[in-house]
Amino acid sequence: MCRTGCQWRSLPTCFPAWSAVYYYFARWQATGTLQQLNEAGNRADRLARNRLPIPSLALVDAQSVKLAPRLNQQRGLDAHKRVNGRKR
Repeated sequence: MCRTGCQWRSLPTCFPAWSAVYYYFARWQATGTLQQLNEAGNRADRLARNRLPIPSLALVDAQSVKLAPRLNQQRGLDAHKRVNGRKR
């Protein structure tokens, strides 16, 4: 994994052929099955910790990316953080 990243053809030998694994991955992603499995796992984890199955609070964070001073006219200014740049 550290050497090649996440390449389908480099799956460990304990898995089926990479083409079979990719077939099911693509199929489950297209039908939304992976999203449903992820949400069900999150709900089960929260219930196991005696919490509500769906979070009642969401946190949105922004990061300001600094730009060169001469680009002030094109990119704007993040006034709250006093940073010349844009939020992402």
